[in-house]
Amino acid sequence: MRLFGEKVCGTYNLAAGLLHLFFLLLWREHLRRLPMDIGELIDIFNIQIAILFFLVAYLYWAHSGSMRTTPFGRAVTWGMTIFWVARALEEVLFNRAWGAEEAAWFSALLLGAVLHASLLRSRARTTLAEAPAAPPGG
Repeated sequence: MRLFGEKVCGTYNLAAGLLHLFFLLLWREHLRRLPMDIGELIDIFNIQIAILFFLVAYLYWAHSGSMRTTPFGRAVTWGMTIFWVARALEEVLFNRAWGAEEAAWFSALLLGAVLHASLLRSRARTTLAEAPAAPPGG
């Protein structure tokens, strides 16, 4: 049960990667109306960010035990927490319209930050709980 959080983060990143591949299909018609360079750049961006999300999902699924306990795992988790906080803030800063759909996107993005941050928090609690007791008189 302890590794459940890592599996949830892995699944969240997998879903984000699949969503970006779906955007390639969804935006295909709209991108054709843009200058060719911009449409191609957006396609490349979506493919590359999907690959990144798939790699992060792999780390959380294949190396679950390491994501809370090793410096590398914690660095990845901090990075993903910051990424999702920044992405949620960008939704607010750059989105001119704000309605139910935008609020749902913001909530989904913020959920990513909360899921990843919860791994950092639980590691801190675990570390304190597992810390050896101080020697008597020391």
